[in-house]
Amino acid sequence: MNRASIVICTCNRAEALDRLLASILRQQSGLAFEIIVVDNHPASGSTAELKTKFPQVRWIEEPRSGVSFARNAGVRAATSEVVVFVDDDMEVSPGWLDAIVGPIFMQSCDVVLGTVSPVRVESEAERLFEAYGAHGHQRSPARFDASWLRRRGWSLPLWQVGGIGNSAIRRSLFDDHRVGLFEEALGGGSPAGSWEDLYLLYRLLRADRIILREPAASVKHAHRDTMDALARQLCEYRRGEVCFCLLVLFRHRDPRALFHLWLWIPAWRANLFVAELGRRFRGQRLFPLRLMLREWSGYASGPVALIASMRRAARLRARAPH
Repeated sequence: MNRASIVICTCNRAEALDRLLASILRQQSGLAFEIIVVDNHPASGSTAELKTKFPQVRWIEEPRSGVSFARNAGVRAATSEVVVFVDDDMEVSPGWLDAIVGPIFMQSCDVVLGTVSPVRVESEAERLFEAYGAHGHQRSPARFDASWLRRRGWSLPLWQVGGIGNSAIRRSLFDDHRVGLFEEALGGGSPAGSWEDLYLLYRLLRADRIILREPAASVKHAHRDTMDALARQLCEYRRGEVCFCLLVLFRHRDPRALFHLWLWIPAWRANLFVAELGRRFRGQRLFPLRLMLREWSGYASGPVALIASMRRAARLRARAPH
């Protein structure tokens, strides 16, 4: 019988998690599934009331801070052939579960990436995130494999594929030495800050696994609604991008990472900056310069952040219970 394990990693977002769990349990599906919530800050006690409200959920604790540690704990706890990931600040749409796992059970792919839309676009920060791209270029159906990665030439635009925040993956792939678990030196909660999901997608594509984007598997996402939160997020994106490139360069000996770092990123940033200057010359404005400066600071801090992240991950792994 087909069965899925839905893994949700959470950290002090009880209200959002409540809404997400309710939306999952409203799914009208004949598929058997389990829900695993990984509490990445159990000392806070923020999930105590939800444990009583949702007794059908498996609650596990991962006190080592970081989304990659939490996701890996969820993968290890999963008992099904397909692992579904959904972030705790999302709400799933009707029919989501069947859409996200169906292609895998039909043997047409190894990974399914759902689409993400904003819950609302009201504040300046939410508007800017959508204008910046957000998840907007990831809402159409698409198929990705090793040939797609080869055709990218001398860049590594993994964001064109999507993210793991709304996805389904064959459980067996995490045991494949070419793929493995999430890189614990990357991702939210680590000095690197992000790109743990895109690094996993990179390894999946190198292993010639088939990835499908399925628009019917849609979720709503609450964007950062303040400018300070958005600035931190964009800084972490850029820092994580540099950390990703360095890992790809030194671990996988992929020269495209060097090209991406030293040519593609500067050319892309220069193009964005010139375009913004042109808008301002015409009396318009899209991106505040302080957001651009925060992004550049993320690039500059990437190498040091990766060293700190790798040392931190090694220390935390040494604390793992045996």
